Amino acid sequence: MQQRDTSSAIDMRQDFRWIEDNSAIDPDDRNERIDSRLKRPATLAIPDWMTRDEQAAEVAFAAGDYTRAAQLAESGELKGCALILLGIHEQGLPLVEGHPSPRARFFAAFALWGLAHDARATALLSGIIDPVYGPQARHLEQLIRRPKIRILLQGRDDPGCPDYDIVGAFRSIPQADIKTVGYWSGCDVVIDHTTTFDEVMAALPAGWMPDLFLSHMVEDYPPPIGIEKAPFPTICHTQDFDRHFHHCGHFLKQFDATIALGSADHDDFRRLTGSAAFVFPKLLGVGKSPRGCGGPRRDIDVFVSGSLFTLSRQKAQYLFDVSQLPAQYQVEMLEGYTSPEDYYQRLSQAKATFTYVHRWGLINGRAIEAISVGTCAVYQEGGELGLFLSEEEGAIPYQPHNAMDVLTRVIEQWDDKYCAYARNGSRRVAKVFSLENCIERYYHFLAFLLTQNLQKHQRAREPVFSEMRWPNRSPERIMGAFEHSVPKLAALQAGFRQRWQDSERYEHLDAVGESWLYSYLLEKRCPLPPEPVETAAREPVVAAPTPEAPQPPVGLRRRIARKLGRIGRRFPGGSLLVRVARKLAGFEVRQPTVQPRAVEPRSPDEPCEAIEAVAEPLSARAAKCLGQSISRYQRLTRLYPDRMAALFNLARLHLENRDEAAAAEAFERVLTDHTLHYKVNDLLFWREFQDDSFAYEKMMLSVMEHVKDRNHGHLRAIERMIRDSALLSLAGIRSRLESPAAARRLFEQHPCDATEFPALWLSYALVHSEGGNHAEAARGIREAIRLDRAIVTSIPATLLREIESAEPLGEVASQRKMLGMRRAA
Repeated sequence: MQQRDTSSAIDMRQDFRWIEDNSAIDPDDRNERIDSRLKRPATLAIPDWMTRDEQAAEVAFAAGDYTRAAQLAESGELKGCALILLGIHEQGLPLVEGHPSPRARFFAAFALWGLAHDARATALLSGIIDPVYGPQARHLEQLIRRPKIRILLQGRDDPGCPDYDIVGAFRSIPQADIKTVGYWSGCDVVIDHTTTFDEVMAALPAGWMPDLFLSHMVEDYPPPIGIEKAPFPTICHTQDFDRHFHHCGHFLKQFDATIALGSADHDDFRRLTGSAAFVFPKLLGVGKSPRGCGGPRRDIDVFVSGSLFTLSRQKAQYLFDVSQLPAQYQVEMLEGYTSPEDYYQRLSQAKATFTYVHRWGLINGRAIEAISVGTCAVYQEGGELGLFLSEEEGAIPYQPHNAMDVLTRVIEQWDDKYCAYARNGSRRVAKVFSLENCIERYYHFLAFLLTQNLQKHQRAREPVFSEMRWPNRSPERIMGAFEHSVPKLAALQAGFRQRWQDSERYEHLDAVGESWLYSYLLEKRCPLPPEPVETAAREPVVAAPTPEAPQPPVGLRRRIARKLGRIGRRFPGGSLLVRVARKLAGFEVRQPTVQPRAVEPRSPDEPCEAIEAVAEPLSARAAKCLGQSISRYQRLTRLYPDRMAALFNLARLHLENRDEAAAAEAFERVLTDHTLHYKVNDLLFWREFQDDSFAYEKMMLSVMEHVKDRNHGHLRAIERMIRDSALLSLAGIRSRLESPAAARRLFEQHPCDATEFPALWLSYALVHSEGGNHAEAARGIREAIRLDRAIVTSIPATLLREIESAEPLGEVASQRKMLGMRRAA
């Protein structure tokens, strides 16, 4: 492999977006773009006689994007090298074995080592004499001859979840000498939010020096403070960084290299970090756990589960189409998560599953799980899954325009063809995607990275964020990282807050306020019982209730409730409209209001509040956490009056606290004060908090785009999103405290023409319908459906008929009539 100039390689490849529908690109335009972007660095010699796809494949290979190289390569030698680096040794080795080039011989030896032919591998490496591959061959030969490669590993250690027990899979590799670092009590070095890299090194056995540090899923496991000082290569893997970029983006810059699941993430990592990035999709596997098998006769035609309607609008639209399949098909849609046993049992009774990843092209874990039990998986064409599994092995690709046609074809031809394909796939997944196989190939891939001299002379260090660790982020997601222990996570949160409680930097106050909110969510929602903790005696915290907000007249609530009708909560958009309309109607069950209490200064020796809180009643603990979060954001808005995010967070906290007067005041200022601005590191609460009132994922994508290209238009777009959400929330408050007419006037004062939030248009339609303005109500419905057509049958038929009588809805009514009432999922 040529010595890579990765900083130039990423510039050359920014237009090579092969994860999209390539057939829609005009060939002449595509070639012109490649010609204009293919600026070759001196260290990457590409002959002019190569085809454009082959040139693009060489550039991708040199930059570490092996999936794109494998998909574009026309020569067997290059394709074989790329397949080997993707962990598909059995397919890649025949393409390079016997080829005379130094690159082919190097990767043939690498594949032989991965297939346990160590002697043949070292013999082949010893004969490579080449200025580029010669030094790499010597290094790899030394690694093969060593008894073990030492890896300092931070990852998931969870024997109870066989599909994700990364530490257990690494420990099963005889040639791997693993020492673990993490928040689990069973780790070799147990850390918390204050642990430094020097302390980790001091805790390792004498004389044990790692060959590399590996952080697996860095978005869930913050690394030790000072990891950028490591005297050996540091590598991290992440797959959900886009949803949690605020909490892990600064970590990515502290590593020498990042490993991506696919091409889409690879491009982003290079632009976001400036560091080396490599693609290795086989980080998703299936563990050794009992899996049901429904046999050839399967009663369910399509089974889909997970977070069905909350992650992306495009996914909701596809699932709407799934739910509207003809009545002869048995469709089962499970919103949320169930036990692994129940999940696999249901999955194994289905002929097919429909899968979607919001970053088109990435490998799909749910597709692999489905095929492992003999169920066909319909997945996005062009994705990395196609490099590992073919249609004859149960992986059936679809394009944006034919997804339902492909799905129905699988169902209709199940007995004739796809049942046998699914059985083929089950056997192949058991071999290729077993977690043990995946991690063993990952181990060899890490050894290859050690030959690439990827360690930086100086790693990036951000002064504010380099010493901050968020053990509090998204408690529902990361409970597994803390042994499913509420007190353990509460202790880390409290320690984190204590460390920064006296700082008045925006970032510190913001993070502490968010920590208190997530403590509140943990206390409010976590189903696990709190563990007993010995604490000093103290007086219980008493939450003082305040009078409930005035309710609208009962007659008005009943009229609106009748208009809602019976809407299924598992249908795309249905639960969203129910929640929005119930808020506007004031038709919620009220709980006592919790007012924030003053916090007395605490001595350094006093135990952390969250630890003491474990012994308190749940409602008191939750009340205290919410009150403390409100208090921090009140302080933020006083110290930084121009920061929109702080004021918006405060307003949402007031709304959660049922203090609607204070919430309305803050929301109104967000809407009207144009001196407020959003800055790129300002936190906004994750979607598990009031997830129906703010498009968190879209906001985070805008943050990442700003970091990549420094275009402040992305930040202005976030400000518009915040104002849209403030308008929606304020309209609900006005409708409850005053009347729907007050909400209607608010919409008239603040037009929402540019909004991309369907719920805002639904609210707009509802309040204008109450005011008799059917033209505007019809407009609201049309706009909501334009943004998210999956919401069409969520709209009550009575409301549609009322508007239709005065203002024809045209295609909206026709579509509603054609679809009829949705079929039970």
